[in-house]
Amino acid sequence: MANSKSKIKSTTKGMEFEKVIQKIYLLIGMKDRISAKVDRDVTLIGSDGSTNQFDVIYEYEHLGSIFRVAIECKDWNKPVNVASLRDFYYKLRNVGGLNGIFISKDSYFQDGAKKVAIFNGIKIMQFKEFNKFISFDNEYCLTPSQDTVGDPFWTLMMINGKNLFEQLQVNGTILLFDSKFFADYFFKKQLLSSSEYKVVGLSQSHLKSIKKIYNNHKGINIKIFNPVKSSLSILDFHFNENINSNDLDWFIRE
Repeated sequence: MANSKSKIKSTTKGMEFEKVIQKIYLLIGMKDRISAKVDRDVTLIGSDGSTNQFDVIYEYEHLGSIFRVAIECKDWNKPVNVASLRDFYYKLRNVGGLNGIFISKDSYFQDGAKKVAIFNGIKIMQFKEFNKFISFDNEYCLTPSQDTVGDPFWTLMMINGKNLFEQLQVNGTILLFDSKFFADYFFKKQLLSSSEYKVVGLSQSHLKSIKKIYNNHKGINIKIFNPVKSSLSILDFHFNENINSNDLDWFIRE
């Protein structure tokens, strides 16, 4: 009987914490004047036909961009272990098209759990770190989609990439096209319409995220397609030399 009461109390604590995170993300949408959809206790069907439960799903459309993030919320007395992160990553990969955030109310993350999160591109944090995260790093978890309108660029996205840093690279380089036509042509002729990639638009939010990625990963290459020097008839695709963070500023509106 005591164990049953303990489980009920633990479940209630977890639900209350999920509701707090849900409300915060609704407030984020109101602050940014966007129409956000924030659902709690969401079940999605995975690629293998199985059901996958997520504590909170944050989704909104803004200027043609669709953003979707799954959030795992834990109000535990014990540390967050490796198994918890692996289970969460499995659900993210199984459903696809989601980036992940794992929030612990008070418990710390074991070293093994941190390694799993880093390797698989999952953002982890304690609740006390949440305010800093939503004011700076939140856009890093927002994934471009085929419905996103390029503002002003289009790119190739690796469908099964672990995070935005990996998703937007083709052989170690982020390729930017100022026209969906050229991005589609490159995809068909150079990547042979590979099922591993798709053409997506990059919004202003995505460009700001790419700038953060560049500043955090100095070895990354970013190149812009040059249609003037290219010869599509002989499949000669020319890209300008690597651009840097300052170059990106020319295309980012404040």
